[in-house]
Amino acid sequence: PKEGQRVTQGIEVDSLGGRTSENFGIIPAEESGLGVDLWQTSRRATLVALMSRVEGALASPALRDLLERALLSAAPAPDAENGGGEFLAARVSALMTLGRPERVLDLLERIPRAAQGEAVMRHRVEALLVRGLYDEACRIVRQEIVAYHAESFWGQALIFCQIRNEEIDQAMLGLDLLRESGAEDLLFSALSYHYAGGAKEEAPVRDANALHLAMMRLTDFPVPPDFAETSPAYLWPALVVGANLGTDLKIGLAEKAAAAGVIPGDVLAATYRGVALPEKDRSAALTVEPAESGVRHRTALFQLAESGTLDIAKAEALDRLLQSARVAGLYQAVLPAVLPLLESLQPRVDLAWFAGTPARAFYLAGQLERARSWHRLVDRADSSAGTAPAAKEDLRPILLLQGATAATPMTFPELSKAPANATGENPDSDRTDLSGTIALVTVMRALDKPTTDDWATLAIERGLSLPESADAALLLALRDAVRHRRTGEGLLAAAAMIDPPTLTDLAAIEIDAILTGLGAFELTEEARLMGVEIALAHGF
Repeated sequence: PKEGQRVTQGIEVDSLGGRTSENFGIIPAEESGLGVDLWQTSRRATLVALMSRVEGALASPALRDLLERALLSAAPAPDAENGGGEFLAARVSALMTLGRPERVLDLLERIPRAAQGEAVMRHRVEALLVRGLYDEACRIVRQEIVAYHAESFWGQALIFCQIRNEEIDQAMLGLDLLRESGAEDLLFSALSYHYAGGAKEEAPVRDANALHLAMMRLTDFPVPPDFAETSPAYLWPALVVGANLGTDLKIGLAEKAAAAGVIPGDVLAATYRGVALPEKDRSAALTVEPAESGVRHRTALFQLAESGTLDIAKAEALDRLLQSARVAGLYQAVLPAVLPLLESLQPRVDLAWFAGTPARAFYLAGQLERARSWHRLVDRADSSAGTAPAAKEDLRPILLLQGATAATPMTFPELSKAPANATGENPDSDRTDLSGTIALVTVMRALDKPTTDDWATLAIERGLSLPESADAALLLALRDAVRHRRTGEGLLAAAAMIDPPTLTDLAAIEIDAILTGLGAFELTEEARLMGVEIALAHGF
């Protein structure tokens, strides 16, 4: 045999030649669209630090998808001498933070158990627990407890497994040991004592995790509101589908989970559908202004649209529901839930007042034929059709960003008067009201879309001094990543800028840096999608 090979029963077996556990992934590097050198020239310590800043409720679906692809890529890890840091553990932790326990399990199936380490094994157990795979989780806990007994998580996990196996005396002894060591988790202890026959007692939620949820399922303990409100994203699907939550909390969590991409549109639709609302609440929802509506109003409007027998009644409910979602910054979260209802309606002259709503929705959903059929109705409608002229102006920014129109460039004053811009306040009344318009102009310019004005020039001419706040270190990190073609590092730096996780807080300089950076990484479609997201977040 050649050097580096061995022969076993006539079969030549090659060594892996530098293949390490950190290089494993679900997506082949050459198929990820991010390059095989995704991480190679970055410092490990920098990547690990940026991965620790990933937000579970990351507001950009486009950037979220890019991050997931990067974290699941089989691209080689940076050299070990290129800075310290636990690269594999950081990847797995970021995937959990993004709410992807099933992808964590898929990834770890490809990595030898001996190479995973305590932090990775802990995430593996958490992922199994949240998916209800208790037998496999407890098998790992009992197998690894000797090695990791000093970590409180493993002690609590063993107690859960003992309680589940009716080993109550051992579990109570374990709780006593945790209390004596100062590592007691009050909520976990309260749940454990309740299973052992104690009364249900309220306890503070310190760090909501999968063990708490597993214990609540085991003891049929009601989920405390503060647990649901502070829980990490990977718990949200289980809480939305299986937990006994209050009406407002359940709907709000479902909308938040849909916005974070951890539940699909049909689960949000099922949540809206499954809530029992009094008839008076359903009727009242039609009289509430979108800017004043909340989770119950959106739920009522969904139910009215789904149960309505007349198309015009369905249209009215859907129009108000999507307006409410736009004002709340939830348009992209709610849209997949209502698309089937929009698809059930056909363009008709008597629905001309409504035509802009489905046209916009279908353009954003990529259903171009449906979008054009409604758009033609908008174009044909005259001023007597009520809102048709306003619908034309309302659609223009989205059409320009989607590349679905050859319309003349929009000017800064036109953008300032867009019908759904932010809160609808007069943009000249206070200079901070221009933030949405400035964000949109910045997006247009970064994506080489037609605008006739440069907001920076106009700001100088008008003597405006707009408040801008940006993290200089992240901006420099992103620009350095672009300059040196460090794609993974650039994506992580861009995601870290969205903190707190809302696109409306991005400064113009950050918007420009992120979108032009994505373009430099040859991710032009993702840059366009994120530009659309920023426009939607600002009410356009």
